Amino acid sequence: PPPDNGDPPGGNPDRDNPDGDNPDGDNPDGDNPDGGGVLLSCDEDPFHDGDWLFGVGDPVGVEEFIDLDEVAPSHGLAVSWLVSEGVLTGTGQGNRRLGPKGSLKRWEMAVWLVRLLDGAEPNAQVYQNSSFIDVDDSLWWSVYVSRLFELGVTVGCSSEPLRFCPNENVTRAQMASFLVRAFGFDHTISARFTDITKGSHYDNINTLYHTGVTVGCSQTPLRYCPNTTTSRQQMASFVTRALAAQQYSDLHNAGPSHIGSVVNLTLRDVLTNTGCEPNNLCSTNHITRWEMAVWLIRVLEGKNPQPITKSRFTDIDPNIWWASHVERLAELEITLGCSQTPAKYCPHDPIPRDQMASFLTRAFNITSTNTPAKFTDIKPTNTHYQNINAIYTAGITYGCSTKPLQYCGNQPTTKAQMASFITRAKLLTQLKQPTNPTNCPTPTNNQNAPTPKNTPTPTTPTPTTRTTPTSRTNPTSTPNTK
Repeated sequence: PPPDNGDPPGGNPDRDNPDGDNPDGDNPDGDNPDGGGVLLSCDEDPFHDGDWLFGVGDPVGVEEFIDLDEVAPSHGLAVSWLVSEGVLTGTGQGNRRLGPKGSLKRWEMAVWLVRLLDGAEPNAQVYQNSSFIDVDDSLWWSVYVSRLFELGVTVGCSSEPLRFCPNENVTRAQMASFLVRAFGFDHTISARFTDITKGSHYDNINTLYHTGVTVGCSQTPLRYCPNTTTSRQQMASFVTRALAAQQYSDLHNAGPSHIGSVVNLTLRDVLTNTGCEPNNLCSTNHITRWEMAVWLIRVLEGKNPQPITKSRFTDIDPNIWWASHVERLAELEITLGCSQTPAKYCPHDPIPRDQMASFLTRAFNITSTNTPAKFTDIKPTNTHYQNINAIYTAGITYGCSTKPLQYCGNQPTTKAQMASFITRAKLLTQLKQPTNPTNCPTPTNNQNAPTPKNTPTPTTPTPTTRTTPTSRTNPTSTPNTK
């Protein structure tokens, strides 16, 4: 099957159309679902403490990195999440530049992966002596390389003598092996890439494809480009997809247009327990009204509401865990229910696109407008007419067809589409005048870069605690497998 699981033909910008012939590359999707390069401060985003960093408009600098405006829109959400978690601190080109399009070095990847896997910095006393002859113990990142070796994620670039090659660029083939070992993905069948053959990375490349972390560098023909170096922003997307795949193994079904938003919401625990199966989100399924209530409340308030003992809706059992989300949605006047007499919510009904417009305008305080979006299939008599116009004007939807311009109001909304709609609404409507991003009580995007270990008072960031993957497989100790 094609890598994006049967994306529909062109002319449907709210769907899953890939961006050209480089799905893993740096070209933004045609409909730009993941926003641009704007950084928000904690004051601008009080519920998430500054970790929704990328929106639209002019870039706002931060103390740590001044070049985040160079991040391609298709990688913006991934880079912003890693910045907020302190994963990228101290890496990059130096002089406060991340260099998002520059090639990732092997030592940088060691730093990123150890921070993500352990959720903490390595103990300098435990890892003070490196096993690799080409890793200088006086360098602050040497302890990360030692920890990565201990975890079995790397076996070095040479065994006699044991070397790590820290300043070499990470190729896409190496990246596959690093991520498969780090996150313990099980090997799968061949993806039928036309440019890879049996070798040390072959199984890991195929595995990475089937887990949805990569869709290849070309679709026609299906190619992986194993010897191409991996940029920092590409690695940001790869590693966040790998993290999200620990919760849902089918995220790749969202397609390139929506996977950034789906991964972003997964990492923020917005989608937790809303899959069709324990390990599958089923992003192409129609989202139901109860699922939408859960997603919206978690995005708007950054937490789950308290359980309830009674619901205002006669078709909601207050003992169901998501009943409190529906009740809170009603308290905020985002939903009016599907029936007033008797009061019903219809929790298992799908959400047509016209209703989705009304939910989003209420949730994100988007001003309704009579200014027509010129959709040929939406009439002024439609109950949701003003709200559909509003989300089009705000850039949240681009319609279901461009020639002619149509909205498809009666068409049910998929989970993947809703992930993009909510992400766009969050970013586009909460953007305010730039303020100093270092004004947070506990700044999440203002962390000091690590200093060498021979400095009297070294400082390294303490990343936010994350759920550590519980199963990893140690590689066979062959130096060819970098």
